[in-house]
Amino acid sequence: MNIDALSDTTVDAVTFAVSIGVSGSSSVAGSFSGAGARATNTITGVTLATIDTGSDVDAPGSITVDALDTSAISSDVVSASVSVGASSSVALSFAISVTLAENTIGGATSALIANSDADSSAGSVLVTATGLNTIDAVAVAASASVAGSGSFALSGAGAGAHASNSTTNQISARITNGDVDAPLGSVSVTASDTSGITADVTSAAASVAASGSAAVSFAIAVTLAENSIGGTTIASIDPSTVDAGGTVTVSATADNTIDALAAAIGVSVGGSGSFALSGAGSGASATNTTTNTVEASILDSTVNADGAVLVTATDTSQITADNAAVSASVS
Repeated sequence: MNIDALSDTTVDAVTFAVSIGVSGSSSVAGSFSGAGARATNTITGVTLATIDTGSDVDAPGSITVDALDTSAISSDVVSASVSVGASSSVALSFAISVTLAENTIGGATSALIANSDADSSAGSVLVTATGLNTIDAVAVAASASVAGSGSFALSGAGAGAHASNSTTNQISARITNGDVDAPLGSVSVTASDTSGITADVTSAAASVAASGSAAVSFAIAVTLAENSIGGTTIASIDPSTVDAGGTVTVSATADNTIDALAAAIGVSVGGSGSFALSGAGSGASATNTTTNTVEASILDSTVNADGAVLVTATDTSQITADNAAVSASVS
């Protein structure tokens, strides 16, 4: 006898914004270009497989209660801006781009035998809840500004990218106020969360100013990334009676992964026959956390097993993070 619940929601989102500004004049040329892209993606829900409320189940083979959530988000967000100003006298050019991305997966996944009897005469009783969610996020902001003049040129470029990704699953497998009998088999209550986040966040800004007299150029790029995996993973037998001819296993496992890259690049070039000034700055910051509660327990219950009784709670979550900030200025 199989009772299965599956959630397999998928979000595949692509968001982009592009802006181009060009100005030319024999006297004063001014050009500004700005682009912004934002995406918010959220998946939440309840996945429930249950034998509940006074049920009496008798099966010749195994009884399986299985809840599985494989929901996933794939998100690509890009903004880009280009500005060009050219004049025989004065040229001004500015470009800015901003990218914001937020992705969240939450909800509850539960497998449950509650207030019921479940008897397998020749098989096992398996209660399993699994969260296997993934977030794959790319956020990019890029800007370029060029100013050229015979007298004075001023060019500026700025780019900023921020991404926030999180999973907050509630995973539980339980036998509660139940009477479970598997005289020739085993009883297993297993909850596991193997969700993962992959995030690549990049910003790049380039500015060039050239003039026969005076040139000023500046560029700045900032990248911020926040990734978190939290929630609870619980496997339990509580006020229940369990009899097994084999082993009784209660297991809770968290094996989450975060793989994050945050990069920022700023380049500024100023060239002039008389006076040239250029400046570039970049900054990249990534905050990655796992805050799971992982719990396996047998409470206020009677458990009889011809084999071993195993109660385990394990957290093997891993974080891999790479941060890079590069800036170059030439005048």
